[in-house]
Amino acid sequence: MLQRRLEAASRELHVVLEQQKAGIGTPLSQKMAELRVLQAERSAAAGKVAYQAAIASLGMLIGADKRFDVEGSLAPELPSGDVAKLVRDAISRRPELRMMREQQKLAEFRVSETRKRWLPRLGLSGQTQWSNAAGFGGQNVTSALMITVTQQIWDGGASSLDRREAAANLRIVHLEAEKSARQIGAEVRGALLAVDRAKADLGAATRGVDVSAAAVEDARIGRKIGTNTELEQLGLEDRLVEAQLAVVQARIGVSLAILDVRSALGLPPM
Repeated sequence: MLQRRLEAASRELHVVLEQQKAGIGTPLSQKMAELRVLQAERSAAAGKVAYQAAIASLGMLIGADKRFDVEGSLAPELPSGDVAKLVRDAISRRPELRMMREQQKLAEFRVSETRKRWLPRLGLSGQTQWSNAAGFGGQNVTSALMITVTQQIWDGGASSLDRREAAANLRIVHLEAEKSARQIGAEVRGALLAVDRAKADLGAATRGVDVSAAAVEDARIGRKIGTNTELEQLGLEDRLVEAQLAVVQARIGVSLAILDVRSALGLPPM
């Protein structure tokens, strides 16, 4: 788009120079045309630098070891589903909540372990012995099997303290998980609202291009019949380029908003 702006400014300068040769142009119009070319050249150069910087940043992220260009559309896909479904998906998918669920299971196990300390314990042990000489029973091998049952009666209150501590840790993990789930839900809802705002901004920017394009066409017609000046036409053409750039920025805004939604849902960017 910036390159097209430079090409248009160059064509306009060529027309002005031809008019100068024909004796119908003015030095002011030539200077203005030259200024437009210079401004367009600066904008095009800045755009190329920004593109190269973006490519370099993307190359670092994906580990590219050579120069490349971006081809095709990189617009991320907005996940489908109503807000409630997307929030449930995010809660089930986000890694921090999965980790908290594992912590909750461990805390529940610790509470259960403190209760099981008071259960009777069954012990089983066996022994086999061999001797060179047979005993009174006339056997060289003797065996014994012993079964024991133990019951904890008192441990100085250690089990009770451990159980209360484990139960308190379980409540803390549960509350943190609930808080994290609420935060994730709010994050998802906020990201979805941001997508709606970005799409509305894109619609307004698109309508602005239509209005600017119509104004430029009217100015060109008016210049031919003498109702508009060249300066007015050039100003409207600049506004059209600005409106087109606003559309590009709005599209980027939509893509960024969708990326925020995917991040909130625990999904990869693309």
